Amino acid sequence: MLVSLIIFIFLRDWRSTIIPLVAIPVSIISAFFIMYVANYSINVLTLLGLVLAIGLVVDDAIVVLENIYSKVEAGMTPKEAAIKGSDEIFFAVISTTITLATVFLPILFLGGVTGQLFREFAVVVSGSVMVSAFVALTLSPMMSAYLLKAHTGHNWLYRKTEPYFIAFNNAYERSLKAFLRVRWVAFILLAASFGLTFWLLPKLPSELAPLEDRSSIGIAVIAPEGTSFESMEATMKEIGQYIKDSIPDHKDDITYAVTAGALGDLEQPVNSGFHWIFLEKPAHRKSKLTQAQVYDKLVAASGRFRKCCSYRSSSLPSVQATIHNQYNTWYRHPD
Repeated sequence: MLVSLIIFIFLRDWRSTIIPLVAIPVSIISAFFIMYVANYSINVLTLLGLVLAIGLVVDDAIVVLENIYSKVEAGMTPKEAAIKGSDEIFFAVISTTITLATVFLPILFLGGVTGQLFREFAVVVSGSVMVSAFVALTLSPMMSAYLLKAHTGHNWLYRKTEPYFIAFNNAYERSLKAFLRVRWVAFILLAASFGLTFWLLPKLPSELAPLEDRSSIGIAVIAPEGTSFESMEATMKEIGQYIKDSIPDHKDDITYAVTAGALGDLEQPVNSGFHWIFLEKPAHRKSKLTQAQVYDKLVAASGRFRKCCSYRSSSLPSVQATIHNQYNTWYRHPD
């Protein structure tokens, strides 16, 4: 609906608005067919690709429509304008489409978790953009030939809003002419932009996904093989007491713990345990500590619990802390 409204505001004619809007469902349905052929599911990333594609697929159709419409206003019949206008804009549409596709398609060759996550996103966006180019060069000219009318005067909305668009175009023309008189500044700005980019790039933090403060932390504890249930229970109580004394802003001042628990039919060994810590909502925390800061505090204290060790390396004591699967690293202290 928002895309339709924006297109109508600038075109100010319902006939012209329908033509690029048709490109949206056609391209999106084609993207679903591509997902079906590639055996992809409807998930958060494919839906994100479809949302992004909605803004991209109308571009080509609008460019073709604008060129055809200008020729209709110049006196051509709609059919002649559709043929000549689409022929003139053919190369520009193809080149922009290939450029967009080459931006997203290299994601297909990424490895690891990032590649697995964003491969479907890249296919959906690239596929829908390429289909939109085909639609813009076939369906859009055909609809223009039959929906557009020869110049018979503009409607009331067009006449009321046209002075503002003319003023905007004139302002842009003046600013462009002023800039061209000092065009050498463009090279300085370009060099400064590249320099600023290379300076900031290593300074900016990088991560796969932004951390979200959900006010809950899980701590998985593993002791050496052969640890008795009583010893493991004492260790869990020791950790629980440290959490209670050192971690502020507990929700209801309660910490949940389980020793040798089970998940369905999957039973955990006696030397394993888990702590759940629930914090107050960020706005209600008196300490103003974030979930990540509490996590870092727990990691820093992992060395104080001498009876805990990594399941993967029984010679090195450790406590593993995870924040809703945001972290998945075994933290060890030297010994």
